[in-house]
Amino acid sequence: MAKVVLKNVYKSYGEVKAIRGVNLSCEEGQLLALLGPSGAGKTTTLKLIAGLEKCDGGEIFLNDRNVNEVSPFERNVAMTFENYALYPHFTVFENLAFPLRSPRRRHIYSEKDVRKKVEEIATLLGIHQLLDRRPTQLSGGQRQRVSLGRMLVTNPDVFLMDEPIAHLDAKLRYFLTGEIKKLQKRLGVTTIYTTHDYMEALAIGDRVAVINTGKVLQVGSPDEIFNRPNTEFIGKLIGDPPMNVLECEIVKKEKNYFLKIGELIHPLSARMAEKLLQEVKDGKSRVGIRPTDMQVSREKIPGYPEMEVYVSEPLGDKEILTLKKGNVSIQAKIKAGLESKVGEHLWVKFDFKRLHFFDRETGNRIHLDVEYLVL
Repeated sequence: MAKVVLKNVYKSYGEVKAIRGVNLSCEEGQLLALLGPSGAGKTTTLKLIAGLEKCDGGEIFLNDRNVNEVSPFERNVAMTFENYALYPHFTVFENLAFPLRSPRRRHIYSEKDVRKKVEEIATLLGIHQLLDRRPTQLSGGQRQRVSLGRMLVTNPDVFLMDEPIAHLDAKLRYFLTGEIKKLQKRLGVTTIYTTHDYMEALAIGDRVAVINTGKVLQVGSPDEIFNRPNTEFIGKLIGDPPMNVLECEIVKKEKNYFLKIGELIHPLSARMAEKLLQEVKDGKSRVGIRPTDMQVSREKIPGYPEMEVYVSEPLGDKEILTLKKGNVSIQAKIKAGLESKVGEHLWVKFDFKRLHFFDRETGNRIHLDVEYLVL
């Protein structure tokens, strides 16, 4: 096992700045999920750690050893790719054995050792009955297991997994996410796993690092990333449907405070409003509301806003509503059973303890520490 540390790492391709001052660490035995959209810099980060690319600036450490000038082979890391990168003319056995027969390893492993190692890994992954088949005779999930096996067979100090299950169907992705996590915990190998799927990242990672345009925006536990996003971008990235983010203003009428979002006026805790006004002097910011963090009722909720159903999407045990009031549109995700109809008027109440406020200019989170507040 090895600890992986990136310190102020840069990488450009011509005028394109792929990685811009990345600082990141993955502790021994930890599984770090690197989450970001396409083009965020996830694959480039893995290539830099593996030594397939050289960084333009900064330092990369494996177990306190600077590996900037160390060859990929000497780093003892293994990488698996989204497209599997299997040799189509080789059998599963030959694909798994290939790394052990490389010029740098063939003097270490006899053919007897190679067979023993391949069979051991194949049994671990449940593909021992497939050793005589070729990649074209395998399903997507089986090919992925072979790709993982080729990574495992050399006993690396670090696993690098580049969106390994991104193109599989949803049911198989869900199954393999659990299998990969279980396998990583069993082997205890330091692992960095990239994905663009927030659910995959939260489910698989001990920690999650969010990256975009070559910069790491936040690193934390899955709970921290979901419940306390550092930026508006992260808030929108994580969630289905994504977080509603709207321009808002704190207004006071007599002794009561309200959250004004266009024509929508919603009561607000005095203590929350006062704390927010300390951070934003003009009372204007952007508010993030997750679709699951609101109550929607056909019965009038006194003092709370009334909104019209614009779209209703039944999803079995859930229902997604698009609600409008004037020029304000929000999405709510509620339990099935309301059976709302387009044009119907409903009352909405936000869970104000789970509101997220962001700076209008920077998009950075305004930290209020208001979980304890009551209305």
